[in-house]
Amino acid sequence: MQWDPKKDAYGPDRYAIRRYKKSGDTYRVQSKFAISSRDQAKKIIDGLSAWIEAPEGEA
Repeated sequence: MQWDPKKDAYGPDRYAIRRYKKSGDTYRVQSKFAISSRDQAKKIIDGLSAWIEAPEGEA
């Protein structure tokens, strides 16, 4: 959620997938993917869950 000062309220939930790379003693964002909606987030979760639960070699 992100605060919207104009509405004096929080906006809708926001989702993102980020990949980090360690460089020395710090981590930096290597890539990121913004998920546009709650529905899209659920579809990604379902797809990854099915992929992980499938026997090896059938994914």
